[in-house]
Amino acid sequence: MITANINKTYFKLDENGHEAFCKLVPKLNSTIFDFQNLLGDSITGKFNINKYLYTNVKPGFENSFELVFEKIENKQWDINPNSMHIIGKSMSILHGAANVNRNEIHIPIKNEKYDSMEKWDVMPNTTQSQRAYKRRREIFRQLESFNLSQPKIPLHRDFKPHNILFDGNSFHLIDFDFAAVDYTCLEIMAFIVDIRGEDNIKAFIDAYKSISNNGVNFNTMVNDYLVYLCTNTFPFYMKDSLDNTGFMNLLNHRNSVLEYLWNNKDMINKLVKDENN
Repeated sequence: MITANINKTYFKLDENGHEAFCKLVPKLNSTIFDFQNLLGDSITGKFNINKYLYTNVKPGFENSFELVFEKIENKQWDINPNSMHIIGKSMSILHGAANVNRNEIHIPIKNEKYDSMEKWDVMPNTTQSQRAYKRRREIFRQLESFNLSQPKIPLHRDFKPHNILFDGNSFHLIDFDFAAVDYTCLEIMAFIVDIRGEDNIKAFIDAYKSISNNGVNFNTMVNDYLVYLCTNTFPFYMKDSLDNTGFMNLLNHRNSVLEYLWNNKDMINKLVKDENN
């Protein structure tokens, strides 16, 4: 079972390599705690979030924010069919809880329809953006329209291997900064294109589907994610807030994901589609 943790900021605490995770959280209307508390006692029991330390808080704001510290030892873990089976079921459980409690969760709602590439028109006109747009346009023209009947629920929206920690016993999902209501299929596919490998994808998606009742259309999911990758302008829309190295790392990763999925869409479709289709 994946449990949720406070946003990732690490501080080494002792000679044993333990780390503290801290997050400065507003006391009221905390979207992070609203989302994490879906998992109930496993959160308060595992991370003891009722204990707060008011340190390093800007003077005058002590009563408005809570700085939360907890210790956990992060151990190495591998992407393999066994871990993907656990995480596939865990993502499905989290999605199910988010769906059932959707009216209790107060986070932003994403309203993109991914029906055109018009957002690229306002991106900076650089060699990099022109090259990225041209390639995405080539692929976009060969795709079906985004399936707008795909369900939308509260999502983590950065559910990636680098945001999953392992303490030797349990996996922990961290970093809820991008949490919003969005299409469930996008989160599933975003994880798939990061883990790669037929055995890993099959273990993950089979485990997810074994307990899922969220209404995801797995038959259009690959096409839908390709449409999203083509119409979305990440990371160009946030270029001004990044240094060049950070921007290029994000751009190269996004380009790699697009090419991987485009070149392997038939294989992935075969793995994720419902058997009777």
